[in-house]
Amino acid sequence: LAACEGARRGIGRDRTNADVVNRVTEFLDERNINYDGANVVTVSSPGFDSAETLQNVTVTVQVPCGGNLLIPSNWFDDVTLSASVTMRKEYKNLQ
Repeated sequence: LAACEGARRGIGRDRTNADVVNRVTEFLDERNINYDGANVVTVSSPGFDSAETLQNVTVTVQVPCGGNLLIPSNWFDDVTLSASVTMRKEYKNLQ
């Protein structure tokens, strides 16, 4: 869901990769999900900053399972959960 929320934020006109990262981290924080701030969001190239109208852009979100499970378990401490969403940029950014 975080990847979808981030991609939805980025598809509008004058939206940037920074807007996407901010929305994803906001979404994760609202749900008290632990994550590595530097590596949580990856945006494909071209990103939302420079994508043309109707060009596909992919957002990938990665969070560790360790510290995010309802039932603590050491089996998943080294596992990273990853999800990707691809959406089309609705309108090219005006510069």
